[in-house]
Amino acid sequence: MLKTYDQILDLNRLGLDLETWSTTGLPQHGLDRYMTDSEFDILLAGVGSINGTDIMLTMYDMVLGVMTNYRYDRFGNLTPTNAVKYEDPAFIRNALIRALQGVFDPDSDRFLVAHNAEFELKAMEFRLGMRDPVSRARYLDTAVLSRLEGGDSSLFLSSRQLTTQQKMEEGAELMPYFAWPNHLNNFTKPSKEWIESDPDISSKWDLYIRYCLYDVISSLELSTPGYIQG
Repeated sequence: MLKTYDQILDLNRLGLDLETWSTTGLPQHGLDRYMTDSEFDILLAGVGSINGTDIMLTMYDMVLGVMTNYRYDRFGNLTPTNAVKYEDPAFIRNALIRALQGVFDPDSDRFLVAHNAEFELKAMEFRLGMRDPVSRARYLDTAVLSRLEGGDSSLFLSSRQLTTQQKMEEGAELMPYFAWPNHLNNFTKPSKEWIESDPDISSKWDLYIRYCLYDVISSLELSTPGYIQG
């Protein structure tokens, strides 16, 4: 059993944050109905790990068909290092599955880090076809770690209370465009054609990507003693 942050510091941690689409409301109907919705899908997956004083991240953009690597340095700069486009969206999905396999491998020491981790774990099951991740994966839920440190359960508040990287406020404004059907997206799941044909929507999508990446960064910081503000 993990009892101290010193023990957590020694873990090989893989941060994960997902941005998803569903026509079923999560607060109104709960997680299972949200994810068994016929249109439920993962739009963006941000994955990251700590490398010295940097956080190295990969964005898996399922909509535009792009995988982009980023470096987040100790000065707070988030910089893309390379991007590759793929014609087959299944390639990006399979690349994400491979990146996550380590948290299931009994011979690996890798732990998944996510805020309210059950959401990511259930999405891995329903959309990525990973068998029973809640019971099989090794994971740290930073919502729980935050409460243990006297912080709030929400990532928006706990990132302000306990870390150097605050969750982006713009998320609440961006989600109606991309997370559920309404008049802002013509009641239709985001598509490559829709995003690329409208400069304003394209700009919002770029910001949505950063929103997802900063959630990964905040979660990793919450799981890391060196980042916790004393």
